[in-house]
Amino acid sequence: MNLRILLSILFITITQLLFSQTYSIALTVTDISKIEGEILIAVYNNEETFLDIENAFKVYSKKVKKNTMVLNLNNYPKGNYSIALFHDEDINGKMERNFLGIPSEDYGFSNISSTVFSRPSYEETKFYLNSDTTITIPLL
Repeated sequence: MNLRILLSILFITITQLLFSQTYSIALTVTDISKIEGEILIAVYNNEETFLDIENAFKVYSKKVKKNTMVLNLNNYPKGNYSIALFHDEDINGKMERNFLGIPSEDYGFSNISSTVFSRPSYEETKFYLNSDTTITIPLL
């Protein structure tokens, strides 16, 4: 093989590695009050679909087995993301609310660690992913 072909193959291989690199999120969910149901997790990658689970970038559900759970979320390209989750105790796939519209199932968001009295924005909850990272979300 001549040098030109080898350099072309090397360039293509390096380019593919650089532009196809993905990262993982080690997500720890804490303060789970009841060992029942499942945790529903929605990962969003833009403001327009934020909190619209039907249009989330990725959605996961994990059976609750203990008060703190660690989930590995894999294959995310570099970019901005936001995570919203809730404890679906009755496993019906939707957030239960009381007669005032206030959530009656525990919930949490990336970058929010205390009770919120209004719906948080994508800007408040987003984080930039450019390496493998660890995120802890307490249920509120």
